[in-house]
Amino acid sequence: MFIVVERAVLAYVRSKFGFLVGDGIMAPGGSISNMYGMMLARHKMFPGAKTGGVASVGRPLVAFTSKESHYSIAKGANWLGLGLDNVVCVETDDRGRMVPAELERAMTECKAAGQIPFFVNATAGSTVMGAFDPIDELAAVCARHGVWLHVDACWGGSFIMSEKHKHHLKARPDLKLQQCLSFSNLPFRAPSSPTR
Repeated sequence: MFIVVERAVLAYVRSKFGFLVGDGIMAPGGSISNMYGMMLARHKMFPGAKTGGVASVGRPLVAFTSKESHYSIAKGANWLGLGLDNVVCVETDDRGRMVPAELERAMTECKAAGQIPFFVNATAGSTVMGAFDPIDELAAVCARHGVWLHVDACWGGSFIMSEKHKHHLKARPDLKLQQCLSFSNLPFRAPSSPTR
């Protein structure tokens, strides 16, 4: 019975965020949900890392997140064996939002150094400033570089339920979260990590 209920809840959450297709899992919290996003990104780009480990990639994998993001991104990089040195904290503007041009610059520098950009974490509601990163602009940078975009909506994802505040997430019909490949959300304190 739980599986049926879980699937129904996840389908409902995905539909609220504009994901017409996809999958998801219930998770015990935002940190693990964000790490699942990192794992999905790594597996998509390097499926052989599942059996051969991160070393089988041959070059360092690099994750990008804003300076205002949650500590779970660094924690996930540690848990997945990527190393904290391979997490780039991208500059933010005066409102705490990641600056797309700075992300572009950081990715270009990473590639020039022989590293592999594989994951970008955008924040939809940072824990300190409540900042919502410009997801559509970050999605364009990720598309140019072939990098997975994950959105940490654990703090701000519930705005999707509010007529007054859902514009922060660009709610349907032009929902910007549709441009990401995974997102974490904690609706009503029920953690989930839907993906498409």
